[in-house]
Amino acid sequence: MTAIEWHAGLLQRAALFLAHAVEKTPPDKLNWRPCPEGDDPNTRTPLHQLAECATVNRRFAALFRGETVEGPLQFEAYKSADQGRSDLKASANELAAAIKDAGDGVFDKKYKTSFGEMPGSVLMEISLSNMHYHSGQICQNQLMYGDTVFHIPPEFMS
Repeated sequence: MTAIEWHAGLLQRAALFLAHAVEKTPPDKLNWRPCPEGDDPNTRTPLHQLAECATVNRRFAALFRGETVEGPLQFEAYKSADQGRSDLKASANELAAAIKDAGDGVFDKKYKTSFGEMPGSVLMEISLSNMHYHSGQICQNQLMYGDTVFHIPPEFMS
């Protein structure tokens, strides 16, 4: 296995983990967002978080394919958990394929992003970290409303 193949697999597993966290979120909590005291906290629901991750994955896949990506990140929450989970996994597969197709130079090649030029290795890390970050947010939200079980995707057990 090459480093590129290994990282592509990490991306796909991160999507599985995030999708599973949403699967274990009760339907009445899919549009819930924490609201701490004070002004509007600008927090997001699980369905918003899935949409953000899928959008980031697709933007980075486009960059790895040599396409131009411009403008701020924009996305809308999914209408259902099934739609969001399915699309997130598809976006991770798309990103994994784009990284593999980019070849060995992907790690050092610079890509133009809305934040400036970044090496492919950083984009790969950001996309992976983004999905894990949002998995953690959803797990924290679950704890806040009483779900104390750490949910592990069944695919991880084989």
